[in-house]
Amino acid sequence: MKRIYSGVILFAVLLSMTCCRSTPPQPPVAEKKSQVLEINGNLRTDDYYWMRLSDEQKNAATPDSQTVEVLGYLNAENDYAKAMMKHTEDFQQVLYDEMKNRIKQDDESVPYLDNGFYYQSRYFEGKEYPVYYRWPENEVSKSEVLLDVNALSAGHKFTSLGGM
Repeated sequence: MKRIYSGVILFAVLLSMTCCRSTPPQPPVAEKKSQVLEINGNLRTDDYYWMRLSDEQKNAATPDSQTVEVLGYLNAENDYAKAMMKHTEDFQQVLYDEMKNRIKQDDESVPYLDNGFYYQSRYFEGKEYPVYYRWPENEVSKSEVLLDVNALSAGHKFTSLGGM
């Protein structure tokens, strides 16, 4: 009797594992479109040159067919990555929260003197971006805001300053 009972349980477990398992998503495969490039008299073939977009294509109000194709492929890659990492979403959130909690929310750089002015950046609690200040060498009370990146970022998903 125990043998039959064990066999039934084993069969049920195996059946549930095979019939209910979903197939894993398949990664997108980028199409190869050979492009021969010549640089300094040397020829090379780039099968994925078609993925390169110019700044005009990236910033165009209406995307052209190449931009649509590249974005379609990139979105497919993002969807694949998201599907493959779905089982780690809770852990990703735990890691994100832990890292965020280790970052000092209100911080400031060490002031540095340049051309008779001190310069400094400061972060404020609840804000994502720094505020840049300067003041004359001997007059801290005359501090002025050079740039508030938080104000600059209003209405945008992300803001970046080159080289700062």
